[in-house]
Amino acid sequence: SNLALSMRRASAVRDYLIQRGVPAGQITAVGRGSIEPVVECKTEKGQALIDCLAPNRRVEIRVVPRS
Repeated sequence: SNLALSMRRASAVRDYLIQRGVPAGQITAVGRGSIEPVVECKTEKGQALIDCLAPNRRVEIRVVPRS
């Protein structure tokens, strides 16, 4: 389920950028889910766990210049 959510998040950002004029051919949306976490939260519970995991809920944008 995390992978599906991650993909929806990435696609939403891609759609936003396309709507604002970025050529669709220059954007690739990839969801990583829990594959590439920024932080790991092994001991937290409840709200502390939710807060700890916040940096993992992200979209990274890489710009590839045109040739």
